[in-house]
Amino acid sequence: MVTSIIGDSPLVSLLKVRYDFQNLKALIKSEILGISPDSMLVDSGNISLQSLKDGFRERDKKLLNGAI
Repeated sequence: MVTSIIGDSPLVSLLKVRYDFQNLKALIKSEILGISPDSMLVDSGNISLQSLKDGFRERDKKLLNGAI
């Protein structure tokens, strides 16, 4: 919602980084516990959920380049 009002500014991108880390934390936690991460993920970060899931599964370290 904020992005639609303000636009895609660097400040908004900076504020959205916390959701990318939240999603990464949820993916790590779900892998350790052997559960589905879907209920813990939020679609408010800079990186799309599908890209984040795929990158995490493949251990793609380049995924976060440019997102932070």
